[in-house]
Amino acid sequence: MQATWLACAQNKAQREGRSIVFIDESGLSERPSVARTWKKDTIEDLKEQVEMLLSRGVVPQVLMDQARVKVERAKAAVDSQLLTAVIQGYVNNAPVAPSEADLLAAMQGELRGVTIADVDYEWAESYVRKLKVDRGDVR
Repeated sequence: MQATWLACAQNKAQREGRSIVFIDESGLSERPSVARTWKKDTIEDLKEQVEMLLSRGVVPQVLMDQARVKVERAKAAVDSQLLTAVIQGYVNNAPVAPSEADLLAAMQGELRGVTIADVDYEWAESYVRKLKVDRGDVR
């Protein structure tokens, strides 16, 4: 349905001498949800204005915001410790019962690549559901 809408919008814009411009007004989405059509000369005017600002050393706020969000996401991904490392730290530094050690070792195998940043209520609920339903591991 969405592909059909886009094809119709592209054809109409082309007939009217316009271009479709996808806009992410929040600066957070890689797939903008707002689409507008502008005449090609309007697009060129906007492009010239942005280039003029950049040549003066002025960065439009929307570009700064987008860059800041990308940097914050990258930093969060780097800073977030792997859950397996946290589990291993617990096993190494806390008195762990043999049955608990076996469970934690099994969890480490399943949780490779999961970071602390990935763990939230929804993730935990999904993980527990998987343990209970998929594996029949009801405790």
